[in-house]
Parts: sequence; C-alpha cells; structure tokens
Amino acid sequence: QRQMCIRDSVKEDKVLAYIRQNGSISMQKVMETCNYRSRTGARKLIDKMINADLIEKTGKGNNTIYKIKE
Repeated sequence: QRQMCIRDSVKEDKVLAYIRQNGSISMQKVMETCNYRSRTGARKLIDKMINADLIEKTGKGNNTIYKIKE
C-alpha cells in the first residue's frame, strides 16, 4: 500500500516537472512520462492531482490538457 503512494508522488513530480517545462501536459504525455500502459492508470493519477488542487483541466476531448493550478 505504502509503496503505491511513494510511486505516485514520483509520478506526480514528473508530471509537474513536465508542465513547468512545457506549460501543459496531455493524457498521452502523462502515459509516456510515467510509463503507463493504459489510460486508466494515467487518468487516476490526473484525477488525484486535480482533486489535490495541483493541476487543472482545460479543453475538451482530444484537446484536453492539464496545467498547474494558479
């Protein structure tokens, strides 16, 4: 259980670092950056980060991107 949390926080850091460098991140990039094989895992991470007020979602459908919440 605890291992999961540590791994998640490393992934969160990777996502945040990517956003800081590039301005935003797409679900596809989250998958690539964090080595997710499925969208489900990436989506769970993103949802968790949105709920924690770390990032926010903008756009719709294929144009959805995530940015650091101001």
